[in-house]
Amino acid sequence: MAANDSQQAPFTADSALTREEIEQRNLEVVAAHFHNENPDDVDKAIALYAPDICWEAPNRGVVYTDAQQVKDAYMGIFRTLVFRKITNLRRFAAGSFVFDDLIAEVHVVGNEMPNMPFPVGTTMNVRLVHCFELRDGQITREIAYEMWREKDGALDHDAIPAGAGVTQFPAPGDP
Repeated sequence: MAANDSQQAPFTADSALTREEIEQRNLEVVAAHFHNENPDDVDKAIALYAPDICWEAPNRGVVYTDAQQVKDAYMGIFRTLVFRKITNLRRFAAGSFVFDDLIAEVHVVGNEMPNMPFPVGTTMNVRLVHCFELRDGQITREIAYEMWREKDGALDHDAIPAGAGVTQFPAPGDP
């Protein structure tokens, strides 16, 4: 069963796989996690966490160690931000870790994210760097380093690698 199927996939012990197989599996788990980070499918994203999950957003001083707390935080994010565009810069695995680097253009429409540094009405380009740690095909730690910058502001400068994938989201109300 693929990692992004709606049923909980059986998790294979790292000890049964080669390093290359572990890294490939971990990349697939993280891809499935990101794919399901939306209000309708968030339970599928949460199902990829190990029972001892630790979810951190250090720039906002947030640490959660319970899957329900993480789900509640995601629901707050969905009510706070409207994602307009994501530019995927790089993703790679090294042993039990997956590193992901992207830029998200978001518009703040609510106030349900603890310690959000910008008010409702602000459009930002947030540099979002994730460090995932996995064990036996489950995410044990997700650290989201959020670098909040006002769109087109003095700090909104990034080196975009050639071939970076861009996903554009329709504006609310668009067909």
